Amino acid sequence: MSKTLKAILYLIIAVLLLGAGYAAYIYFKPIKVIADQKADIQISDKDLLKYFTENQQEANIKYENKILELNGTVKKTEVNDSVCTVIFDSGGDFIIIANCILDAKKDVQQLKQGDNTTIKGIYSGYIINDETFMIPAEIKIDKCTLTK
Repeated sequence: MSKTLKAILYLIIAVLLLGAGYAAYIYFKPIKVIADQKADIQISDKDLLKYFTENQQEANIKYENKILELNGTVKKTEVNDSVCTVIFDSGGDFIIIANCILDAKKDVQQLKQGDNTTIKGIYSGYIINDETFMIPAEIKIDKCTLTK
């Protein structure tokens, strides 16, 4: 085997090993626990709904990938084997859907309609409403935990 071919082969092996190492680093990188992070924005459910009603594109940019500490009145909770959800709704064009981590399942089960609670989670976008079926737009907050 010529020196040039050996050098190319070693270079390819080195690049593959570096790539595999980087992929392993990304795969095993610890996930941020939202409950341990400082909230970027503290806001009430009514204010968040108001901002989205006024200008949804601007609100989406403002809250994108931000950790929100949201205080509000619970409209409904849904608890299944794999999903815990708290819904905030003021009867307008938007509802807030907070998908909680499974560790919060017990706390979410204790919530009742009309309870005032505070959750912390990461804003992950919104889904526009469907006027044909009269479905309101959804503001999504994920990886939530109850703080109060």
